[in-house]
Formats: sequence, C-alpha cells, structure tokens
Amino acid sequence: MAPATRRHMVHHFSLLCQATVSTQPTAVSRAQLPLVLVKVDSVLFANLLFEWFGLDLPALEGVWLAVDGKDLRGSIRSGQTRGEACVSVVVQTSEAVVAQAYYSGKKESEKLVVRQLLTDKGLTSQHLSLDALHLSPLTINAIHASSGGYLVGLKANQAMLYRHCICLCLVDIPICETTSDWERGHGRLEQRQYKGFSLAKASFAPRWRAAGFQTLIWVKRSRQALAGGAITEEISYYLSNVAVLTAAYGAELFGAIRGHWRVETMHYRRDVVLSEDVLRSGKSGVNRLVSSLRTLTMNLLH
Repeated sequence: MAPATRRHMVHHFSLLCQATVSTQPTAVSRAQLPLVLVKVDSVLFANLLFEWFGLDLPALEGVWLAVDGKDLRGSIRSGQTRGEACVSVVVQTSEAVVAQAYYSGKKESEKLVVRQLLTDKGLTSQHLSLDALHLSPLTINAIHASSGGYLVGLKANQAMLYRHCICLCLVDIPICETTSDWERGHGRLEQRQYKGFSLAKASFAPRWRAAGFQTLIWVKRSRQALAGGAITEEISYYLSNVAVLTAAYGAELFGAIRGHWRVETMHYRRDVVLSEDVLRSGKSGVNRLVSSLRTLTMNLLH
C-alpha cells in the first residue's frame, strides 16, 4: 500500500467507518494490510463485485465488448517473465469492465480462461471483439452457436486461412469501404482505410465450417511522425460472423475494430492513474484482490 493511500485512508477513516457501519477503532496498518488481504477469498470477492456493481446483460445487447488480457507486472518475480494475469471484458464505448478473470501466466492459457469466462458469465451471446490469439474454433464456434457476434484478428500463424483471405482481398470487390481523415495523436499523424469483403460464398477447411464466417475486413494504417519523414503502412485482417447487409453494418464493424483499443486505454489508466504495476507481492491472492478493487474504482468512476 503506497504511503499516500495509507494517509488518505487514515484521514478519512471516520467517514469509511460510517459508510461501512464499522466499529473498528483504528485503520489497518501498512504492515498488517497484506496479512489481512491474503485471508480474503479473491474469487468470491470478484464475484460479489460484479454482482453488486456490474452491468446488466440486457443493457449490453448490441453493444460491442472488447476482450483482452493484462499481466500484473508487480507479481512477476525476479528472473521470471510471467506472473499473475487478468482477463477483462470491457464496454468499448465507456471502458466499464463487465467481467474479469485471473490466472497464472506461468501455468495457464489465456485462451482457455477467456473461453471459460465468456461461457460462465453468459457473454457468448454478446458482440465481442478479440485479438488474433482467440481465433480458435472452440472460442468462435461457441459465440456463433449462441447467436453472438464476434470480430477477431487474423494473423499469419493461421497460415492457410491467412493466405486464403489475402488472395480474396486481391481478387474480390469490397462490399463496403471507407477512409478516415488524418488524425493527430501520440506524436504522429494516422489515417485508416477499411475494406469489407463478403465471405458468404467462400469455402473453408472443415475446422472452420461451424464458425459462421460472413465478413473479412482489410485495414491499412498509414502513419507519419509529426516531425515529418517517411509514411509507414501496416495492413491487418479481421474475421466476423456479422454479415454486412448495408453500409451501416460495415460502419459498425469498422468502428468495432477502432473501439477494441479502448481496452488498452483502460489498462493504461490502471497502470498510470491507479499504479497497478507498482504493487509488488508474491501472493497471488493479494494481487488479484487489489486488482479487483481497482476494477471497482474504475467502474464507479464510469
């Protein structure tokens, strides 16, 4: 616990006791706090957090949710590269956290944790944006079978599917396209060009036939430093089971690609504003519990 946080808790202790109907005579000391936190059931606490302060699923119908993971860097011990990690499902428009799960980055797979989280929380029927790590038949088939919508990145590690989609972009005519204005931010200028291609008549390997692929999206990002210099270009591909029936559907998918990065913005706020990576503890329960408290703070601020 940072000294500033400790001072704030002590200075407002009477108000905290009044709000929580507590009769504790003094605030927990900085030395005692880790001993108290390690006794708390972090899983139960996280479940109570979303039960009392979470968002109702009916209110999320048609809203795109971004799914992504984050390492809790303070839990990484010397000489190791992974520690505790957190997966969050975030509303793209507000950065509010809808669901969260924790796992050991050294022992567990983010793909399995995400798949279980979406199933357990009934989120497979929602609109979900995911990075290329989660382009897995088990994950996207579950979303499609639940009448949910997905937008997932496609990279070269899915070699045959990747080459198939690149060829389609070269020979087919896009059903929708748009180009953004040059935007200024992060010390550079950036322009994004989007093209959507129908996959309704395309054929895929048997492992993908239950995925319900409907749309392939090609995105070119052009960037130039504010100081000038060469313009760099990067091309990305995305797959979705949402069919582009009108220009509005295309605009929605293009917007969801852009909106997916709101989860990274949320991670940045946790690190910079709430100093998430500053907390160093070798106790997984402590890391998970304090991370859940930060989630509660973020959601209350929204």
